[in-house]
Amino acid sequence: MAKMAFQHQAGTAMECLSIPITLQKEAGVDAEGREVMKCGFKIGGGIDQDYRKSPQGYTDNGIYVTEVHEGSPAAKAGLRMHDKILQCNGLKQIFHLFASTDLH
Repeated sequence: MAKMAFQHQAGTAMECLSIPITLQKEAGVDAEGREVMKCGFKIGGGIDQDYRKSPQGYTDNGIYVTEVHEGSPAAKAGLRMHDKILQCNGLKQIFHLFASTDLH
């Protein structure tokens, strides 16, 4: 049996909200000192990833928010850890690689 994320059993109905948000990247500096544009959150999952290896216990191939940086555009927009990203730039099936380059 798959691990349960958020006390929800896979395959059973649950109430949830779908709230569209728009993020504007802000300038920052990466670990090597280069200027980069970031939204301020990290992701896990995607249709090209094996959800059974998810350390968070996600039960599908969705893209999930695994970290939100305090004071970032993502935090200001209300994004929270474990939120599921349903679309990115109009695409509904999101590959991890695409999401990590487009969202960050």
